[in-house]
Amino acid sequence: MKTTTIKVTPEIALEWLRRNGANRPQSQARIRYFEGELKAGRAALTHQGIALDTNGNVQDGQHRLLAIVSTGIPWLLNVTEDAPVENFNVIDQGGSRTLADLMAIRGHRDKNAVAVATLAWQWERGQVSFAGKPRDEQLDEFMRRYPAVGAVSKISESLLAPPRQLSFVNFLADDDEFMQELLADEPDKTRPGGMVGDLWRKRRKGKYKTDLKLELAQFVKARNDHRAGVTPDRSYGLRQAEAFPRPEWPVPIPFDARQPDDDEN
Repeated sequence: MKTTTIKVTPEIALEWLRRNGANRPQSQARIRYFEGELKAGRAALTHQGIALDTNGNVQDGQHRLLAIVSTGIPWLLNVTEDAPVENFNVIDQGGSRTLADLMAIRGHRDKNAVAVATLAWQWERGQVSFAGKPRDEQLDEFMRRYPAVGAVSKISESLLAPPRQLSFVNFLADDDEFMQELLADEPDKTRPGGMVGDLWRKRRKGKYKTDLKLELAQFVKARNDHRAGVTPDRSYGLRQAEAFPRPEWPVPIPFDARQPDDDEN
């Protein structure tokens, strides 16, 4: 095998991609990530790059090549040629660094705080379906701008409640009365917070299954009803086609209600 540093142009990338038939399925999210790095001028030369096997087939780096073609921007990369064909079975089998790992390196070691901050970062961008993954430097900047997003994660410890969801709602609008309703030992189901608190307990006892988006929608709907003084007459469900509820109370982060980005799809 030999490795050479090459400026891979769209033409070169397209030629190599014609020999890409046996590679793993393409990840559109991965392609968009590399496209963003290229467009922002952050696409760096590292030890990772392109690998071509002894038959000239792409063994590693297809997403980088696809991003080069789609953006039309060349990328200086390390290209390894004549890699043994059997190497394909062992490439990328180890664990990669997660966002939590990268944030720990930046000094944010509370994984729950990182999870809550990710929700808040998505919310701020107008991605109310909570999709799209921030880069570690983006989330680091966000957490330094809103240090409270880390502090509120502590409220979830040792409670019979979904930690990220509870911390996120508390971050959006700190309301002692509403939080007491949510966390009461004997939930009052005639109160919005009490009804949602009862739903939590049923879920934690294995009697009620839900997901992140539904739980967050329940929180927001209940908090809206609490603020409006409305007595709940529903279970705070979220229909499949229903838009995510926007909070009707002041939020400390500037909410941008623009259309979701493509990376939500």
